[in-house]
Amino acid sequence: MQWGLIISLWFAHNFIEFFGFCRGYGMSMALLVAALYYTALFIKQPNTRLLLWALFFNAFMLLANLSLFNTFALINLALGLVCFLNYKQISTAKAVAGFVLLSAIPGVYLVRYMFELKARGLLYYGTTEGFIKITLGTVSELVFSTREMPVLYFIIGFFYLLILYLVYKFKDIKQFFKLQPVDLFAGLLLGNVVIIYFLAAVMQVNYPEDRVGMYLYPLFVLAAFFIVDVYQSKLKYALLIPVLYIPLHFVYTANITHSKVWAWEHIPRSYFNRVLETPTTNGYPPIVSGYKMRTLTWAYFNMRKGARQNQIQETDFRDNLYADFIITRTGEVKGIDSLYTKLDYDEPSGLGLYKRKVLVTRTPLLVANIADKLNTIDEYTDFCKLALDTLAMKNLLFEVDCKVKVLDGKVSDSRLVIDIISPDKKSVAYYYQQLDWLYGRQPNGEYNLKHSFVIPATRLKDCTLVAYYWNIGKQPVNFTGGRIKVYTVE
Repeated sequence: MQWGLIISLWFAHNFIEFFGFCRGYGMSMALLVAALYYTALFIKQPNTRLLLWALFFNAFMLLANLSLFNTFALINLALGLVCFLNYKQISTAKAVAGFVLLSAIPGVYLVRYMFELKARGLLYYGTTEGFIKITLGTVSELVFSTREMPVLYFIIGFFYLLILYLVYKFKDIKQFFKLQPVDLFAGLLLGNVVIIYFLAAVMQVNYPEDRVGMYLYPLFVLAAFFIVDVYQSKLKYALLIPVLYIPLHFVYTANITHSKVWAWEHIPRSYFNRVLETPTTNGYPPIVSGYKMRTLTWAYFNMRKGARQNQIQETDFRDNLYADFIITRTGEVKGIDSLYTKLDYDEPSGLGLYKRKVLVTRTPLLVANIADKLNTIDEYTDFCKLALDTLAMKNLLFEVDCKVKVLDGKVSDSRLVIDIISPDKKSVAYYYQQLDWLYGRQPNGEYNLKHSFVIPATRLKDCTLVAYYWNIGKQPVNFTGGRIKVYTVE
């Protein structure tokens, strides 16, 4: 059974790769395992040292990933119960200090912080479509590359085994005061599921999806093997049969070229190099559109090459058939095959690089100079305003050319923005170039701001297009020799 547990964790390579790809989420998995380890040891051998280590890892687990608050609370509950039952073996002063500093203070602060995030609409990941579809399905796909029903049926069947175990174990209330590590893992898994359902039903909290629900995988594995190991029958080794899928999946998908975790967001470097080598007819870098999650990878390639390309244009990319290139998966952009040629295809990500067969026809609409502005720390510097009441059904090409010098020597948080504003002052479409991503390495903070946007027909009357420089960091900036050109395109 020990080997089955080891295989389930070590050979689930999507779970291991998750550590390297998911920032706080990945770190929290390591901290979660450490917290579980020390909590299990504390249950078996109650002493102050193990208690403080368990509290320490539990606190930092939560700081790395707020999605683990349910687990954080349940572990604290288990630690508190064991402390109460074995108070003679534990330093009361150190235990109280540990719970206050590592549980109460961070717990209260982060609860308030989470309510603030919810009020701002920032806890958006996941949906309320259902625990089996959203949580079990996406976590299974992330770990095992499948959400086929046989896998889900096996997981659901285990939950029934889990409930039967807990009912059998605690039918005698005295057993509640004889906790074992198996009870910890079983209680954490079932407790998390119950809380997830409760929060969705009562507070409309989304069911956790893929990376947000990944913590259920180690809880599931630990609960499964520890519960089955309790039984004396040799039939328990039948559990190892489905576990064989994990090393087989490891061997089948092993490679040294790419990661399977969120492969659909990985743009091959060759795509960027191919766009970079493409000559332009108007002196501006090509316009490349694609899904927003591909923007950061493209920005990284761009910065390494001296910011010679536009940022990926993510807004309205499914309706943008006027960009020079589109990076997309099959079926994401309707009508692409009639207007674009597929130059390349990357099998791991499923992404294709498409180039427009014929350049768009451009009709000049407006040429305007940008007023020189020296040593300004204004947060917003308007470049252009354009009424769209007569252009609501037109597709626009917008070009900006301006010399910028950041006087304190390093480009920090700033954007070139085109915002489409409705009569009631609401933004209905937002396009931008994140300038610190592009020019953060430019020497002396000096660069030529030369970028272009394609704005598909908005079909909105009485709107206003506003182009401006957003100086988020409020650095002193010079703007000189600027010009804006606007075209209608077909």
